[in-house]
Amino acid sequence: MSNRDKLIDTAAQLFHSHGFEGTSIDMIMRESGVCRSNFYYYFESKEALGLLATKKAISEFKEKFLSKTISNSVLNPLERLDSFYEGAISYNHFLFSQDCYPGCFFGNLASEQSAINENFRSVLRDFFQEWKDSIEQCLRDGVERGFFSEEIDPTEMAGLVVSQIEGAILLSKVDNSIDTFEATCGVMRKLIVK
Repeated sequence: MSNRDKLIDTAAQLFHSHGFEGTSIDMIMRESGVCRSNFYYYFESKEALGLLATKKAISEFKEKFLSKTISNSVLNPLERLDSFYEGAISYNHFLFSQDCYPGCFFGNLASEQSAINENFRSVLRDFFQEWKDSIEQCLRDGVERGFFSEEIDPTEMAGLVVSQIEGAILLSKVDNSIDTFEATCGVMRKLIVK
């Protein structure tokens, strides 16, 4: 792995667990094993590294999670929705098995940076919109094919699903329990499925 990749991966891990503001360049150097001169060879600032780490995390989330669940056209809409929630629950169980539950990388960063940094806000806004769009498409297909309730508005429900996921992760952090997350996922599924 190149020093550039080490810096990006280390920064993403530290931003997830300590926040962007709580992560210093010294922490990134120490954890990555890369020297300061290499840092500045690749990145002009911590923000530049942070934006690149965020874009990489977004790309991986879409490729490794969304494309295999909610956007997987091989599955019918109900299977897509179920695999989406099963994957989200499984991943959050994994995170809870760590020393400290970090919550959602994107939600944490949005909460911390959106009001003070337009660059982060813009990247995260576009990401959350893409995520909502992928859910909306699945819901629309599901309504049209009779898997989901005709009473739901796919656009509004997609926004609600993302809000439910992010809100449930936040409450799970406060409750220090995955139960909150699992319970809200089950409630949302009941609202959607016929």
